Amino acid sequence: MEPPFAISAEAERYIRERLDHEPPQGMEPSLNRASRLEVRDKRGILTQRSEREHYFLGYRPPDRHTEFVHCDIFGRSVAFHPRVLESLTGKCLTIGYTDQIEGVERMGEILIAVPRDEATQET
Repeated sequence: MEPPFAISAEAERYIRERLDHEPPQGMEPSLNRASRLEVRDKRGILTQRSEREHYFLGYRPPDRHTEFVHCDIFGRSVAFHPRVLESLTGKCLTIGYTDQIEGVERMGEILIAVPRDEATQET
């Protein structure tokens, strides 16, 4: 099945980098939705944070995706929970950035969904 959403050139690069290697044995890729993100380094210091809805690629065994819909994303079958697919329908996946954290110079890239007309204005 073709995905019911668009993917910006920046998001394509991001997704291809992650799908470029084979999934762990016995696993398949899925695109998931999250409402927040926190990343800490080995010392427990916060290095990334996002307080907005975003999407990420993960891997799980196919039997955990029995209710999921599979879409072809750049030649790979990617599993989507129906609610995730619904949240993306008619939108464009693009790149956003994590929140600015005092003392941390770099913000991380995250996948976000924007209305297609907003994505068109960005290019």
